[in-house]
Amino acid sequence: MKIIRCLILTLVVYFAIFSIQAQTSRIDKFVDLGLPSGLLWGSANLGAESSSDFGGYYIMNPEVDMATETLGENCSTPTRIQFEELISETSQSWTQIDGVNGMRFLASNGNSIFLPAAAGLCWASQGDGGSWDINNVGSGSYWTKTRSDYDDYSYFLEFDEDADKPFFGDRRNDRNKLTIRPVAMRVGADIDGLPDVDRITVDVVNGVISVIGLPLGVAVTIFDLNGVIVYSGIPQNIPSLGNGIYIVDVMSKMHKVIL
Repeated sequence: MKIIRCLILTLVVYFAIFSIQAQTSRIDKFVDLGLPSGLLWGSANLGAESSSDFGGYYIMNPEVDMATETLGENCSTPTRIQFEELISETSQSWTQIDGVNGMRFLASNGNSIFLPAAAGLCWASQGDGGSWDINNVGSGSYWTKTRSDYDDYSYFLEFDEDADKPFFGDRRNDRNKLTIRPVAMRVGADIDGLPDVDRITVDVVNGVISVIGLPLGVAVTIFDLNGVIVYSGIPQNIPSLGNGIYIVDVMSKMHKVIL
């Protein structure tokens, strides 16, 4: 009986340590850049083993987020708006890590992420078949999960050594394979405690936009119809805005509000 108890205790301790290590490893894969939205950026591409590794190449399926499927419900492929925040809130420089070219995004808090120049793959039809060919060798191409104005197309981020800033384009979902840099939202210091976004409501109370059901410390971003950020921060400090139509980004879910 004592042997069985010792064995059970050993297994309990082992799985407890394994669980802690797994959780720590998962959190370490995300970097706090001090962004107004509170968004955490992955330190490596989806499927990569290091920051300079290209990782996997993925067709864009708007119905299935590969980052969420792989890393869990609190992680996702970034939206175009989230990439725009990354660009506006960091300085970018072309550099090399482990002999791999790419772009470094340096935040004001001293933290940074490196996006290797992983050029996309494009399907080239050849008779009855075809092949996946490299598109724009030397550049970096990353999916956003934001659909473009064209059917079956999504926006992507691209950069190269000659560009001062990363820029956006759109590509057909099923004819292109690009890399993904995952992101995660933070509640306090725990990225695993996020609420169900479908239970969060956005309304107008006494002429001011109000976000209900969002935990303390989680930021929102508000845009006007021109895509200009008019507020970014916690909901409790949202100011009174002028009459108009606004888009409120709450944990990557968009809400339209009319004032």
